[in-house]
Amino acid sequence: MKVSRGHLSEMRARYAYEYVERVVRSLKTLCRENRKILFCLEPRVNFYEIPNIEEMEEIFDRVKEVNLCYWHDTGHCQVQENLGLSTQKAWLNAYRERMVGIHLHDTRLLKNHLPPGIGDVDFSSIKKHLRQETIKIVEVSGRVTKEELQKSLIFLERTGIV
Repeated sequence: MKVSRGHLSEMRARYAYEYVERVVRSLKTLCRENRKILFCLEPRVNFYEIPNIEEMEEIFDRVKEVNLCYWHDTGHCQVQENLGLSTQKAWLNAYRERMVGIHLHDTRLLKNHLPPGIGDVDFSSIKKHLRQETIKIVEVSGRVTKEELQKSLIFLERTGIV
């Protein structure tokens, strides 16, 4: 049996509401009880995980705590873009004011956690969304070699990200 994208979207929407409600309740409690801790929402890599870009907006609209922030993930957003679900640019434009940090990794189609500079992610367009104080973490697979990581860091320096 072949399953359509529309069918998968309908199935996801049917169940996502309940999980978003749970996230909102939990974050309201956690953020209020732990004001010295930043809680960050990050885009997910799989279409069925929450939050998607619209759910992220709903969560931020309903949880008005200053310690609820956004953490961008270049690889997760690129996979979402490669699937035609949302774009890297849409996430950055929507949440850049709330962004405190970023996971830097590359993708090839649906494979992520690759060293920056060897895949689909346009890091030069991401740079303009970052501030000096944005926390930058290179998040790559354990299979990446020391040499690949060194090349990746040079690439990120050349793009002006680090």
